Amino acid sequence: MAGPLLGSLFQRQRAPIGVIAWLPARASAPVAVPADGLADTAALTVWRHSGAGPERCTLGALEGVKEIAVVFDPRDVLLVTATVPPLTGTRLEQALPNLIEDSLLQDPTACRIALGPELGEGRRVLGVVDREWYDLIVAGFAREGIRVAAAWPAPLAIPWRDGTWSIAWVGSSLTIRLGSADGFGVEAERPDLESSAAALLVLAQTTIPFEGTVNLYADDAEALKAIQSAVRAAGLVGVTNPMPVPIPASIDLQQAVAGRSRQGRPAVKVSWPRWRWPLALGALCAMTAIICLNLQWGLMSKESVAIEAAIEQRVRTVLPARIPIVDASLQMQRRLDVARIRAGEPATDDATALLTRLATALGPRAMDALSSAEYRDGRLRVRFQPGWADAAAARESLREAAGRERLRLQFEERDPVAIVSLGS
Repeated sequence: MAGPLLGSLFQRQRAPIGVIAWLPARASAPVAVPADGLADTAALTVWRHSGAGPERCTLGALEGVKEIAVVFDPRDVLLVTATVPPLTGTRLEQALPNLIEDSLLQDPTACRIALGPELGEGRRVLGVVDREWYDLIVAGFAREGIRVAAAWPAPLAIPWRDGTWSIAWVGSSLTIRLGSADGFGVEAERPDLESSAAALLVLAQTTIPFEGTVNLYADDAEALKAIQSAVRAAGLVGVTNPMPVPIPASIDLQQAVAGRSRQGRPAVKVSWPRWRWPLALGALCAMTAIICLNLQWGLMSKESVAIEAAIEQRVRTVLPARIPIVDASLQMQRRLDVARIRAGEPATDDATALLTRLATALGPRAMDALSSAEYRDGRLRVRFQPGWADAAAARESLREAAGRERLRLQFEERDPVAIVSLGS
């Protein structure tokens, strides 16, 4: 019977959810629940695509599942009927906790509240769940890489027909549905199942007097017999059925209006075996890059040694053999400067000669031409006054004048700045 029910479920949904899990009650969870959600050993009742009956498995055993609908145990959710004012947005969010305050034993602002079907005259059914417990559930599935696509209250997720009641035994809870948007549940361990069912019926008949048929659902024949005995003792007719697939409820706790979670996205559990090949490829690429960098450095080091040896050999053809060579380039530059000075020419690092020749090239207006001058490493960096070297023609004229004084003038592209050095 579960097969046709599962087929009808996926026909009704435009975007079917692959797996449905009935959650354990919070009371049955360990006292210290991890901060990142339920433990991997949390017991679930799960329906899958195959259409087979429900299976018991742990949260950590849901390998390959990417999306899931969860059914909150009836002891962890509350269905409240209230008159909801015609508000929207933030004002509705602020008003909802006040509407359920008298129905709760805890702070209503610590609850997640979702809107249910309208009952007329402004009355609506509200689904209420503790926000901390909801966040722990979502975080536990997210840690396993599973997205919670829907969250349904258990009383509205069991099948129901007009004019009947429905009772389902799942996990350690008995859930009763009294109408289209009404129901609750109690704890029911296997040894005490008949007495728990009797107590559940007494509570239900106190709420709504009823004389009719009760549909009983469980995946255990002995459990169905125990529940049926309690139903007969209450003077009602019980019809036993195999445990069906939970149906989409009219209230989705994920679409809460008030008490929405404001915490950051929970950490997702990483499946390292899936990343072993990408990680190995990344490590191989990194090792290849390091090896190539070291090879390139070695080649450039050999090339540098070869160039220095060539320079030293060229310098030895000029310097006397008795002079040791420490820095070939520097020693050659000093020899050239000595030769220039002996020939009556300024040395390459003579700042006075550079300034003197530049002043001669600029002519009578040399005092007004420059804004600043800086000498460093044998070169003079000068900044011209605005209007002196802005145009291309003016710069070319200054180059020609400097060339006549055997100076080299190299202008920067945008600023009126030039580098002055001795020319040949």
